[in-house]
Amino acid sequence: MDVRKMTGIALAVFGAWLLWGTVQALMFYTRQGADFGTAVVEPEFMVPGLRSAAALVGGLLALFAVRGGAALASIATLLTAVLAAAIMAAGGDVSLWGGSALVLVVLMPLTVILITRPRNP
Repeated sequence: MDVRKMTGIALAVFGAWLLWGTVQALMFYTRQGADFGTAVVEPEFMVPGLRSAAALVGGLLALFAVRGGAALASIATLLTAVLAAAIMAAGGDVSLWGGSALVLVVLMPLTVILITRPRNP
């Protein structure tokens, strides 16, 4: 198994874990009485959900050597960076943006590997 496929597995597992955390937070929020339809489109759930889905699908595409895996990994990394930067710019405490920064530390090397390594059919 080559490095690109192993990176795809790691990215898919990490994206699934992130998606699970987003769904858990969304379910907790809706159990408190919020409407599911409006909660899904709120930025605090939509951006992490899109990031997680992009990482999961990008990892699966990279695993199966299909075009678009690196692009989706780049989107997930960009969304994470924008989320962390927006919270920092708004003057948020480190407890608010620290998780996104740690996710970014994991996503960046995986994305760089997918971008730089050639895809083997």
